[in-house]
Amino acid sequence: VQRAGAVWNPEKLDWLNAYHLRHLSVDELVRRLAPFVPPAWQSDGALLRRVAAVERERLRHLREFPELVGFLFELPSYPREMLQWKQTPPNVTVDNLRAVLELLEALPEEALEARTFEQAITELATSRGRGEVLWPLRVALTGRDASPPTTDIIATLGKQESVRRIGEEIETVQRRGGSLDDIAILVRAQFQTRELEDRFIAIGMPYRIVGGFRFYERAEIR
Repeated sequence: VQRAGAVWNPEKLDWLNAYHLRHLSVDELVRRLAPFVPPAWQSDGALLRRVAAVERERLRHLREFPELVGFLFELPSYPREMLQWKQTPPNVTVDNLRAVLELLEALPEEALEARTFEQAITELATSRGRGEVLWPLRVALTGRDASPPTTDIIATLGKQESVRRIGEEIETVQRRGGSLDDIAILVRAQFQTRELEDRFIAIGMPYRIVGGFRFYERAEIR
């Protein structure tokens, strides 16, 4: 026992609190987060669990959770200039995002859950330039310049939402005056076009299928 008075050390308390949060089960963490998150987030319990599992290592206080992970539930607005890595030309940025989109489209959902897609993303980034691929991919998925690893974000969002967000960034080419004739998306099997077609129809973007039929024009669908 020391005679000196107690010392208030908020950094130590933050560390101790973070330690306890990291050692909670995901289910218990989600239960404790309930008073701090919007009701809309709680309606998608599976996504909330995945997000809590990813952020558990970075969390110091429960009240920080909404600010840390809000982008996973709703993509924030951000200046489009942020999408560009250093002096990378816009057409190269779009081409790199399109390459990631094609990669994800070719993967089954189970590959995201098993995290077997990470090597493919790494190889793509290595061949085209890590910053040139991973920076715009991070921004397209999160609207932020800092976040958990991009592969964690993709696994958390799931294939459909990741594809939708990346596809929206490709759409900005048209809004900036670029030509859609300069954009092509390759898929391995025709059933993989449905998610893309649904998005194009929703926003009124013209498109055509080469070497097959539009999803809603196929005989088995009609």
